[in-house]
Amino acid sequence: MSREEKVEKCCASILVAAIGLIFLSICVRLVVKNVVYEKMGIYNEFVHFWLRNDGSVGEENGAEEDATVLVEVDWEALYPFTDTQAESRIRGTEAETEKNAGKKSVISKYAATMENIKQRIDIYSNELLLIQQDAVAIDETYKKLGGWNLYSAQGEDGIIFMKNGYLTKVINEVAEQDIEEIVASLRDFQEFLDEKNIPLLYTQAGTKVCPWDRKLFDESAERSNENGDKLLARLNACGIETVDFREEMKQAGLDWYQYYYITDHHWTSNAGLWAAGIISQKLNAEYGFDFDEKYYDTDAYEVTTYENYFLGSWGRRLTLARAELEDYNLIVPRFQTDFTIQIPTRGLERTGSYTDSVFELDAFEKIASYSDMDYLNQRPAYECTAAHNDALATIVNHNPENNQGKKILILSDSFGHYFSTFLACDVEYVDVVHLPAFTGSIRTYIEETDPDLVLIIYSNPQISAIDWKSHSDPYDFR
Repeated sequence: MSREEKVEKCCASILVAAIGLIFLSICVRLVVKNVVYEKMGIYNEFVHFWLRNDGSVGEENGAEEDATVLVEVDWEALYPFTDTQAESRIRGTEAETEKNAGKKSVISKYAATMENIKQRIDIYSNELLLIQQDAVAIDETYKKLGGWNLYSAQGEDGIIFMKNGYLTKVINEVAEQDIEEIVASLRDFQEFLDEKNIPLLYTQAGTKVCPWDRKLFDESAERSNENGDKLLARLNACGIETVDFREEMKQAGLDWYQYYYITDHHWTSNAGLWAAGIISQKLNAEYGFDFDEKYYDTDAYEVTTYENYFLGSWGRRLTLARAELEDYNLIVPRFQTDFTIQIPTRGLERTGSYTDSVFELDAFEKIASYSDMDYLNQRPAYECTAAHNDALATIVNHNPENNQGKKILILSDSFGHYFSTFLACDVEYVDVVHLPAFTGSIRTYIEETDPDLVLIIYSNPQISAIDWKSHSDPYDFR
């Protein structure tokens, strides 16, 4: 055997061994996560080693208090659909029809099981591979040295560096048909609410890219504002009341990029307070509410800046080899507060001041002890509100100065996390529903709870998240 052949055989053996080790690590992690951790409830140094980059795993009692669903809630049983045939038709798939009728076939069950297994393997072969983050860090270091600022997109997964150093995401233009389906869903939803004399207000948060100062190297890579313009134009033409926070920011003369995080897609906690103030004025002027503007003035809040305290979702994907920690503002009312928040799917009920109830100060302060790996995997500062994309969170303000007896139902994506807590500071009841997680009928919920107003707050990128064949559709108002 020649020297070249020996080298080739040796390299092949090393490659096969590496693939075998990776496969073995995937198998071990699957067993540790799904059997040792989830089924047996064991969490020790061995489990921590194998699951250390799994953000759903914590160190207290085997999990963070809020990290996983602790209580199984059958929302459809609590808030059933009233017309299963019509609902099944809207869902648009035979599998969903069978599910609603309770007659799912053996074949469809098998297919669903295999799809679940496939998804788990995909996750553990990619995002949760044991060495995944180390490999990404090495790759990002190489890209940084080479000045590579545009990431290839699979679907809409690409990360983009903007001219000002901010990160954003490739977002494609939404087809007119999809826009029309959203409008039709909202129009039908408004007709339902009109019958019950409940007003509907659709509010649209912006996206990372300022419509008037885009700062993109490639203008065609990000189309969220164009999508937002098309949707709002159609909604306004149909007579649906809207608030465009992009226009509100422009009229207020705000520095757009100061209201968005560098490494994340969300607007800042300051923006959440500002937006609550804008909506309180709108509700006073047009919907019979009586909010006091003092509760939405920054002077009424203690604003504390924590340096190098936050790494957003896009920064996490690039790791700290490419992204940097950024400052974070904690905003806490100076005035007396007394709330109760309940989140059924986490068995959570907290009563007390703002930081003892709707905001989890203990989780926020824990970030101060984070290691670099923790910033990549553990709970980020933006998710330290008690409610974050839960199916349902109910907030009761025990001492509102105004709007006593008033109830607002908020249908929201994650841009509503801080917004909801601040709006609740001067109204007695706020219910927050995240539709992709709420598998019951939102119409039945409204009939039973009788809110004074339904408020929708979605960010521009959610327009492209429409999926009419699953529960992940944020515009499923059935």
